[in-house]
Amino acid sequence: MSGRDANDTLRSDGEDALRTALDEGEFDPAGMLDPDRDLKIGSEAEVALRVIEDLRERYGEITYSEGELWFWNRAHWEPLTETMLLPFIRKYDGQLVVPENGASSSTWKLSDRVRNGVQKLIAIELRDDDFFKDAATGINVKNGFIEISNGEAKTIPHRAEHRTRHVLQVTWNGSVCAEPPEDTLLHTLIEGCFRGDLDAPQKAHALAEVAAAALLGLGTKLVNPKAAILYGQTAGNGKSKFLGLFRQMMDERVTSTLTAQQLGDDKMRATLPGVLLNTADELGASAIRSDTFKGAITGERTAARQVYKVPITFSPMAQHIFATNTLPPFSDGMDAGVLRRLHIIPFNRTIPEEERIANLDRLIVEREPEILLNWIIAGALRLIAQDGFTQIPSAAKTLNEWMSVSDPVEAWLNDEDVVEITGSSSDFIRVKDAYTSFKRWSETVGLSPSNVPWQKAFTQRIGKLNRSDISVIHKRIGNVILGIKLTRHTSKCDGNTGLRDG
Repeated sequence: MSGRDANDTLRSDGEDALRTALDEGEFDPAGMLDPDRDLKIGSEAEVALRVIEDLRERYGEITYSEGELWFWNRAHWEPLTETMLLPFIRKYDGQLVVPENGASSSTWKLSDRVRNGVQKLIAIELRDDDFFKDAATGINVKNGFIEISNGEAKTIPHRAEHRTRHVLQVTWNGSVCAEPPEDTLLHTLIEGCFRGDLDAPQKAHALAEVAAAALLGLGTKLVNPKAAILYGQTAGNGKSKFLGLFRQMMDERVTSTLTAQQLGDDKMRATLPGVLLNTADELGASAIRSDTFKGAITGERTAARQVYKVPITFSPMAQHIFATNTLPPFSDGMDAGVLRRLHIIPFNRTIPEEERIANLDRLIVEREPEILLNWIIAGALRLIAQDGFTQIPSAAKTLNEWMSVSDPVEAWLNDEDVVEITGSSSDFIRVKDAYTSFKRWSETVGLSPSNVPWQKAFTQRIGKLNRSDISVIHKRIGNVILGIKLTRHTSKCDGNTGLRDG
């Protein structure tokens, strides 16, 4: 390594080699720093180390994670923006370079290329991809960090090791309320949305728990992470008010508004690092990619491309909430993995005009922040105790309807009044007859003709189910589906199909 500095290693061998060299101590940062501030080498690497020292002197602990520099501001971790960083680099423009080997001195000159190189070296030196991965479970508020454990909530001082990235602009008074007082705007919103619903309490509890999952940073850390789907076919049912309520209570730096379809776009995903809450006013009509949707909900490590920046890899942590009037299909079918990721909260009541309050969501955040927080903390205690969201009895019907639209083939297979899955190779039916049954079933359940696949697509979907008890094979009588019987809508078939005549 004689005659080479860290900048030479970066240029010739790349970032990984430089990071390894720094880790192994091949370059001594202390030896490159001089109390008199004169530069000894004049390389980008030397300036980068000087800038890091200056940043630490000004901001204390700093790190680089998920594509950004961060510093601890005594209440939460805050991005150290490029605007904040550049003056620390520019101060070395024109700095005297006095080599220790007696060579002639010179001045350090700053250019766009050099600045980019210094910034890149700073990121390499401070990079910690998992810095925020194990953030503490709690809610950061103005008067401290609300720690939730052992069925209790208590306030402790803000600490850097909590790894929080925002502060809820409210002071907690130590109270918890599962049901907001009747004279509050929050109660008005909840009661107005779910009046007359037999499962109104469960719906209200689930909404508080979803908000808690976002604030606690548990969106992807639950045993069974789910996206909340606020579903109501009519307008004016209040679901948009809850979306607005949850958005406005949080710092915009930890919120985003990606649709389910945009989760499949690697450029759009670049906005998700550090986001605790992602909301969208509509799921959209186009098909949702099953794989990227499930990955975002469960926090699978993913890559994203930032505009004009290097690609990043991160683990999403957002709780997703989508409001919708329609139920879009999933491009790869609505398999069990997708079903496990959906928590539907039905909004059935259209709120009469005379009951509506303009800007109700904003008014609650402005006038009742403590009540809102107390309601959410009650949800947080339930969420952690249950390790999941409160179940809503009426949601099952909506989920079945969605499956019929999104994956009608699997919905037909799961209808026990039509199909009996035996898993036996002695039970089989011709694909042609199965498709006839499927089409009759589609008419019975009221499926739109546009959502009914052709026979070829029907057969392909059966084959892609990856079930050990069902398969499509070719026999003398044609293509058949092994492992099922039809219980009604059955055509007269060859006796070798093993089916009862319908």
